Amino acid sequence: VAQTTLKIVDLVKDSVLKVNADQSLSVVYSGEVYSLDFDTLFQIPDTSIFQSFKCFFCGTGILYPANAAIINNQIQNTKYNLNSVELVEAIIRSGSIEVELRSTFQGKTVLTYVMPLAIYSNGNSLSITDTLPAASPGNPTIIIKSYNLKGYKIDLKGMSGNSFNTLVSNFNAVTLEPTFVTSNDSVRILNTFKDIIPELAKGYFGQMAVEVEP
Repeated sequence: VAQTTLKIVDLVKDSVLKVNADQSLSVVYSGEVYSLDFDTLFQIPDTSIFQSFKCFFCGTGILYPANAAIINNQIQNTKYNLNSVELVEAIIRSGSIEVELRSTFQGKTVLTYVMPLAIYSNGNSLSITDTLPAASPGNPTIIIKSYNLKGYKIDLKGMSGNSFNTLVSNFNAVTLEPTFVTSNDSVRILNTFKDIIPELAKGYFGQMAVEVEP
């Protein structure tokens, strides 16, 4: 005949046996019931945002000399469609932004496009500067480049500070040669966010049902 002693702690390995003041026993269980990865909870879909910057006061035409600002610090709020998700902040683990610049200015121009609330770990905002050759009537100049967003912290509350899913950007265009510009001329920017995975995100993520296996 074999005899042994079986204690509660032998039955529940991941528990803490607590003796209460009245000498009763409480079993406090400590263990993982369910693990939910951030990627499962939330992903930012690939999407594009279109922006247009114009010389609103150029009318039928102004001849700008070299080194003149056609567009000076023009600021825009642009809403990002994330369906039911309402983000106010995100730190990017991986992903990129593809920027397409399309200009109708018929003169060589330096374009500077800044997202002041997209800040890298060194404290610098995301800033894109490119020199675009002169366009010709009916044939805009187009440049497409991709930029890595890893490590950027993006504030999505907009200029007001109380919005969500909102990117703030400002734009400058400076001539490198005499350029004739009308109010019909513009720079159009198409931003495409690709394969964005956040390291951290703040906001409202909508509702979801999760089934936990027994």
